[in-house]
Amino acid sequence: MEAYTAVISLLQTLDQPNISLLFHDHSTEMLDSLVTGMANLEEFYNLCYSSCTNEVFSSIPNLKRLTIHAPFRVGYIIRCLLLDMSSLTKLEAFKLSWRYNYENPIKRFVFPESLRRLSLTRCSKFIWEEISSTFIMLPHLEELKLKHCLADDDVWKLSDKDIFKSLKLLLLSDVNLKCWEARSDNFPNLKRLVLKKCKHLQEIPTDFGEICTLELIELHDCTTTAEASVRKIKQEQDDLDNNILKVYIHNSYSKL
Repeated sequence: MEAYTAVISLLQTLDQPNISLLFHDHSTEMLDSLVTGMANLEEFYNLCYSSCTNEVFSSIPNLKRLTIHAPFRVGYIIRCLLLDMSSLTKLEAFKLSWRYNYENPIKRFVFPESLRRLSLTRCSKFIWEEISSTFIMLPHLEELKLKHCLADDDVWKLSDKDIFKSLKLLLLSDVNLKCWEARSDNFPNLKRLVLKKCKHLQEIPTDFGEICTLELIELHDCTTTAEASVRKIKQEQDDLDNNILKVYIHNSYSKL
């Protein structure tokens, strides 16, 4: 318990504005020594990004849930760190949140294949193709959430080989996606699609109505054209006597 309390205390210290100085001094070595002997640790919340080293991760091999945050100020060296989590072979849930859209390309992440739930907030400097090429390599991924992410392009085109085999929930919130080209085969087990504040997205791929597992499509404050495309998908499925698919559309701006 004392070691656990010490870890929490250290993490709070690392969240101060002088994080870069702490990182270049002895904070990482301190964390290495603290997590030694905590091999049975299964949950680690609010780990500072600068402390995510191979030494730290190798000391907690049984970790199942991990949340990483970036502090208020982040130096260039820290932003360029490779986040290699391949040693966390039992990790099931991972969340990363930046306070601002720093240059943090998806390609700097190495995820373990054991991941089932993944949430990224305020990542930037990536292209949508990397979302496909990176995350289809996670065979057990069931939930993918991208929030306030700023890509370098606005077109997400999935090929026939881009298959999210296990994905059940896809949430896109406040992302700069305009054109989305995909087929039902790209998400064969999707159950729930949630889109929030996708203010540039023109439409939902019409073929999504053919996803036999899809139970719910939610739109919150999206474009009128995206709303129209979802209503069309719903109508087509109703005409085919598909009563499984439900649609929920909420637009707070239309009430102003």
